[in-house]
Amino acid sequence: MSQKRSKKASLALAMAVFVGAGMLKTPVYAKTETVVTGSDPTQVVTPSASARVNHSELAVGDEIHINGLVYEITRMPTSNANGRLTLIDGQAASGAVVIVDGMEYQGAEYNITALDANAFAGNTSLTSIDMRQSSVSSIGRNCFNGCTSLSSVHFSESSITNMLYGGVFAGCTSLTQLYVPSIHLSSKYSNSPFSRSSIQELTIDQLSSTGIKSNLLNNMPDGFTLNLPGDISSNALVATTFGTTKNVTLNLGTQEDVDHYTSVFEGKDVNVQLYGSGEDTTMAIVSDPDGAEHGYASLQEALNAINTSSTSGAYAIRIMDSGSTTVEWPAGVTLNKMATIDFNGASVHFPETLTLQAPLTIKNITNINSGTNVLTTLNAGSHAFTMINGGSFGFAKISGSNLTFSGTLPGGQFGGGTQVALEGIGDASIITLSDIGRSDYYYDLPNMTGFNTLVLNRAFLEADGSTTFHDQLEGVDTIQLQDGGLTLNQNATIPSVSGNGELRLHQNAQLQVTDSFSGNFSLPEYTGTELVGSGLTLPSGASGTLTNQNQQPITISEPIVSVSGLGNYASLDSALAAIAQDDATAYTITLLSDVLLNADITLPDKDITMDGQNQYQLAMSTNHTMTVQNSLTLENINLAMDNATISYMRSQNGNKTITLSGTTSGKVGTIQDISGSRWLDIVIEGNVDFDKIIGTTSSIGTQLTDLILVNQGSKESPLDLSSKVENLAATELNHSWVIVSGDATHLGTIRTDYNKESGTNRTGGLVIEGSATVSRLSVNSNDDFEVWMPSDALLTVEERYSYYREQVPIYVEGEVVEGHVLVKAPSNSNRNMTDYVLANAGENVELYWNEDASVYQVNYAPTISMSSEANQYNGAYTEVALMIVDTQGIASVVVNGQQETSFESGKLYTPASEWLIQGENTVMVTDTLGMTTTFTFRYDAPANYQKVEEVLASIPADLTIYTEASVQALEEAIAQIQYGIGSSDQTQVDEMAQAVQLAIDGLELKGTDEPTDPGTTPEDPDTTPEDPDTTPDQPIITPSEPTISQETPVTPSNPSSSQNAATPQTGDVAPLSMWATFTVLASSMFGVVLAKRRKQD
Repeated sequence: MSQKRSKKASLALAMAVFVGAGMLKTPVYAKTETVVTGSDPTQVVTPSASARVNHSELAVGDEIHINGLVYEITRMPTSNANGRLTLIDGQAASGAVVIVDGMEYQGAEYNITALDANAFAGNTSLTSIDMRQSSVSSIGRNCFNGCTSLSSVHFSESSITNMLYGGVFAGCTSLTQLYVPSIHLSSKYSNSPFSRSSIQELTIDQLSSTGIKSNLLNNMPDGFTLNLPGDISSNALVATTFGTTKNVTLNLGTQEDVDHYTSVFEGKDVNVQLYGSGEDTTMAIVSDPDGAEHGYASLQEALNAINTSSTSGAYAIRIMDSGSTTVEWPAGVTLNKMATIDFNGASVHFPETLTLQAPLTIKNITNINSGTNVLTTLNAGSHAFTMINGGSFGFAKISGSNLTFSGTLPGGQFGGGTQVALEGIGDASIITLSDIGRSDYYYDLPNMTGFNTLVLNRAFLEADGSTTFHDQLEGVDTIQLQDGGLTLNQNATIPSVSGNGELRLHQNAQLQVTDSFSGNFSLPEYTGTELVGSGLTLPSGASGTLTNQNQQPITISEPIVSVSGLGNYASLDSALAAIAQDDATAYTITLLSDVLLNADITLPDKDITMDGQNQYQLAMSTNHTMTVQNSLTLENINLAMDNATISYMRSQNGNKTITLSGTTSGKVGTIQDISGSRWLDIVIEGNVDFDKIIGTTSSIGTQLTDLILVNQGSKESPLDLSSKVENLAATELNHSWVIVSGDATHLGTIRTDYNKESGTNRTGGLVIEGSATVSRLSVNSNDDFEVWMPSDALLTVEERYSYYREQVPIYVEGEVVEGHVLVKAPSNSNRNMTDYVLANAGENVELYWNEDASVYQVNYAPTISMSSEANQYNGAYTEVALMIVDTQGIASVVVNGQQETSFESGKLYTPASEWLIQGENTVMVTDTLGMTTTFTFRYDAPANYQKVEEVLASIPADLTIYTEASVQALEEAIAQIQYGIGSSDQTQVDEMAQAVQLAIDGLELKGTDEPTDPGTTPEDPDTTPEDPDTTPDQPIITPSEPTISQETPVTPSNPSSSQNAATPQTGDVAPLSMWATFTVLASSMFGVVLAKRRKQD
């Protein structure tokens, strides 16, 4: 029956089950989730990351029970592929059932590929089944027979290739609409899977058959509608297809099909019309998460309907127009819910920028932005973006954390120009390429950066195959091949490779897998059966299988070494052979286990580093030799080469180095240079012992081998090389100390690093034992280099070395003797050579360069001191007398800037008084070798004692006439007189004179009333003694002459011999001898005072 459809009526053109008038809220789960079954649709079991392991207890044919459903294993899971299940019993299911691939069971993952016959038959509690995220492609006879509550069925995107039996939906009285993406029917079976059902509208996108018998859709409900908008095979429908079904509407996708089948069904109760025709044309049909369909006149209406819907879950949009239509994606509009849009071959104009707010899949697009200058930038962010069979051009950039491209690769500007850029976002970004290329036709990997994982699913891509892109795999941590292939054109290092597929290595490219390798791979361009030489380097513990182009297995033996840029090798010999054939000039050989060399070995003429990773040993058996033709570095390695030899032979390329680095330990027997030419540096950095290092000599007698010591020995425990080295051009000390004794010329030039970086400081030095002879000595600027030697030893430097002019400090042990020769060196008349200085012998000792004898000898500076003839008072000298001594002789004496014209060492020296100045004085004495000593002292000119002398001269000649007390006071004042005082203390001297004067003024004459000796008669004062000798002379009392010393002034003594002696008194009766003695004493004291006065005058 023919009729026109309104817009509302067109909603019946469903792609999935329409349930009632509302949208049922059913959970939708991503493909990474597992099957959700039973009455609780929210029950989710997430697949484990450790799936596909340890599943040996199960076998094909076993039944397993998950969430009340029963499955049969049809294929066991492997290390790189999920297992397969057929659902055989769903009688316990109720409500909504969602079947999802990746279901986990006992640590392994399975995909559901089939529903068995009668699986759900008679289950009246089942309301819907969703297979969209599964791999179900086969549904058995009577599978849903009698499921009276079943109202919604969603098939997977996979083609239903095996739904050939009858009664699949028989008795499903609630199922009135059904959408099938793709199905193949066969005339082999007489019953249709749709027969005896209540389906009123059936939509099949792709229909093919091998011939359908009459009545295949017989006895369908009255008013039955069949929608076939896609491709139809030529023999899919015949005139008797609908049998006795009445009022059939057949909607076809093309006018050509309409014209053809109008004639086929002429005279039948079948209305043939163009799909989507009617008063209001439907462009887009939206299928909501519950399977309900709604038609919309434009894509914008469909997008807005989804965005405003309160139903969450996955939506589907199908564009109903043919491929000749161009669909406009509205600017500024994006979906806020997960959706798949099938453009059904139409072209699309995207806006310049499209930012996703939810996961989006677009597919079946003919062209993108054709006929415009727009290149779209699509920002997916953290939302998954998938493009299946999309246009090849029209994008400027696509970025996101999870991008998938299937069927075609996205493109940029049509006809060349701007290339599309694919950019990964986040730390776990993934890009999946599916169904692109073939094993015999590889596509270039697109311009991609920032992705951590690359998945090739039945895709064959070539990395770095064009001149436009380079390092395309940089940053990729994981490569998964799922029946795909990868070609490399340059070296790549990938931590993890898994899956199954083929690997091709072009242009000597190397693929190094560092962490994990598993799966089954072929190397179609490799003919060998050993992994060595294949270009593929696998980590220790790699699993899986490898085959060559002849399908022969490739042996994956455990490697013992790895070569940078070349891969792993089962022996050092095979690694060296690969290095010799390669074009590079430098390689690192990393030891993966201990290596033992049982024969002589020659390293290729390449710069080679051997790295033991701080855990492996390189050993060589006795009397074998490792021959080196170029530079060799041994690092992080333990050497067990006690009786072996490392021998350097002539190379054609410049200076070379053999380095035993700071992380190397163990021992080497001999390191020898037999080149006869070319400079060789032998660098010892690590804790490596050796028996002998032997240098080489050129044909003209030049020594060509340098030994460089780094961090070897110490000042307390220096390295003894006396019997361990021969014939060296130089020994370089870098933070190293060595012993030098006797003839050490075999060390060559002893130096610090003249090629060192600016600002660095090298410490180290020589410890001389006894006397020693070296060839040359050269020390770099600012290096803390020291020479320690006994004070009586001699260091002889044979040759002048003028590369530097620096000072070498000599540290002596013991007291040095003046004139002793410490260093003998060649003439340095131009001073363009190393000088030597004494570093620890004191300020007054130095090494003097005796140019005539070409020696450095010990010289002491002149000594200057005050002699005992000098007088010092109160910290200043009032009388100066210097003693100056120097063995070499005195060249000059300068006093306060005044130079003495001549002076003899060892003589007492008194400077001219006019040269001396009040206060600080300086005397500089220089000997004949140029050493100068400076002596300073304070000088204070002598004070003026004239007043003291005058008052002393005024003392009465006869003190006997004065009282004992007053004379005693005079004596005490005289005793306080101190000589040698400086002029700065003149007041003190004047006070002494004043004190004596006061004492003189205080003398008291004796009185007549003094007691007399009993029994005597006082004599008349005018009476003259009978004997003049009995009348003593009047004594004059004077201070004694002071004794002047250098340090301590001497106070004059009391002029009387005893302060307690009684002075003779008038009338005393005393013996004449006492008076005579007193007279002599007084006369003597007076004479001393007069003599002192004349001396000062």
